[in-house]
Amino acid sequence: MSGTLSIWRNNLSKIVLLLCCAFIVGQRFSNVTEKEISWDVLGYYTYLPATIIHDDFLLEDVSWLKKEVSERDLAGTLYFISENSEGKPMYFFMMGMALFFLPWFLIGHAIALGFDFPSTGFSPPYVYALITGALVYTIAGAFVLRKILKKFFEDQLVALILIIIYLGTNTVHHLIAKDLETVNVLFLLSTIVIWNTLKWHETFRIKNLFAIGVSIGLMILVKPSEILIGLFPLLYGVTSMSSLKEKALLIVRHRISFLATIAIGVLILLPQLLYWHQLTGQFIYDSYNNPGVGLDWTTPYVTEVLFSFKKGWFIYTPVMILSLIGFICMYRKNKKLFWPSVIYFLLSFYLMSSWTEWWYGSSYSCRPIITLYPLLAISLGYFIKSLASAKHGVKYGSLIFVGLCIVLNQFQWWQFRNYILHDFRMTKEYYQKVFLKTTVSTEDRKLLDYEPDFSGAVGMIEEFKRKDWLTIDFSNPPVQINSEKIKRVNNEAVFFIDSLDLWTFDLEHKVSDITSAKHFFLEYKITYRYSSDVPEKGFPVLFSLVRRANGTYGSRGFDLKAAKRGEWITESFNYSAPPIRNQNDFVISHIWNPSHSRIEIKNLQVDVYEWERSLD
Repeated sequence: MSGTLSIWRNNLSKIVLLLCCAFIVGQRFSNVTEKEISWDVLGYYTYLPATIIHDDFLLEDVSWLKKEVSERDLAGTLYFISENSEGKPMYFFMMGMALFFLPWFLIGHAIALGFDFPSTGFSPPYVYALITGALVYTIAGAFVLRKILKKFFEDQLVALILIIIYLGTNTVHHLIAKDLETVNVLFLLSTIVIWNTLKWHETFRIKNLFAIGVSIGLMILVKPSEILIGLFPLLYGVTSMSSLKEKALLIVRHRISFLATIAIGVLILLPQLLYWHQLTGQFIYDSYNNPGVGLDWTTPYVTEVLFSFKKGWFIYTPVMILSLIGFICMYRKNKKLFWPSVIYFLLSFYLMSSWTEWWYGSSYSCRPIITLYPLLAISLGYFIKSLASAKHGVKYGSLIFVGLCIVLNQFQWWQFRNYILHDFRMTKEYYQKVFLKTTVSTEDRKLLDYEPDFSGAVGMIEEFKRKDWLTIDFSNPPVQINSEKIKRVNNEAVFFIDSLDLWTFDLEHKVSDITSAKHFFLEYKITYRYSSDVPEKGFPVLFSLVRRANGTYGSRGFDLKAAKRGEWITESFNYSAPPIRNQNDFVISHIWNPSHSRIEIKNLQVDVYEWERSLD
């Protein structure tokens, strides 16, 4: 009997790991949907059907993609396809995830061809093959994580850490339901970098360095900002200036191996660099160039990322507070590990908090921070280990807190999957209303944040509060209006657009001068008439958009369609503003006249409608 107990005690973490993996596999295959390959996943994946099925790696023709997206309702727009300076289609995302999808895509393609399934890249064989591959990466990451933890802690503690990470945090969602996104791959690669860093500093074997170089290269190819993990192997063992000099000498001593490792990393990136050069003439290109979303280095959303009820890490994954406290324990016990870990964590957290869409789309809790969980699992272990010498109240209170966090996480994940917790419209009021509830009413849902429409249409108008903002009087026009274009007709001041005016009637206002609301739309009421024949097509367009230094975003146009020549007509257009990056951005309104028509405008009124609900 004692021998059996000993076997269980010494292999508890392995048993827990196997049970966690079985739970992950069971949950994943019981939650397969028709739209697994959609939105961002479709953007990562497009490389493969484009190249292998349509023999069109350079995306000369995207009609097949438009057809699949439209028929299967896979995305609101083709946002994951951008353009180069010549207007040719380009992949928005880098090719890292496509590389990880490739072997499983080929398996799915072979099954589709051999068993008479549609070989389009979207039929069930492809979906189930990709899911199988994602599970392989998830399980591999779990096994490497256990190896890492075993180097620092006894088996029973490792078992508890695994339970917390896989059942008590948002990994339970993103390594299961969302495992075709980047998280599980980055998690796996992160564990490989950490494990091989530890091993190289013990043995100095070149295979460990090569594993680090390959993993970092792949992480960059999946998500460029993950280059920061390179700080961990570089700084491991550094605790002072003298140890920093020793580390530099160590690198010099093994410089051939280090140079070869760097070369391997660059070689992995080479296909992406060549692709960019082919399409843009540049080896390094910012394919994420989107003026509407980006890094705002000077205004990171730290408070929102940690505490917002929209996606706050500590709100939805409270157990990880202990991992941050664990850094203090790590400092006391293992300074060689502490400094690279805390520097890598702080820089990565600052970077992810600086992203303007800090809630990272449809996700459960703070999605990108999961890549840091292999290191945070170690700091969590140091915290739990320190409880052995703590007072009974602290010890048992902490363990009770951990248990409650695991139960809460599992329940909130259930709420999330059953659409009680919303994936990006959560507010403090709504969270409090549905806390620990298994049902939600229509009245409760009114407490959710505004839901934007990807088409730019305005919904839920009754929830907005109207205020007068701008009335254009052409007898006393604002300075932006070209006064030379204003004439008097029947004692009325009228703005003329003649056949030579392609772009005209520019209005420009800083967002802060319009509103401070998080969500708003503008209602344009314009009175105009054609003084030439009304075009059959190519009508003049009233455009509205938001402009900042590096470009424009949120553009939408409204056709000026009149019934006949010479008849005054008044029309209203609603412009739903996109999420504003900065209050110093400008809302621009102008008229594009591709038909070279002659138009007269005698009145323009712009009202602002603000989302009046108070949000956290």
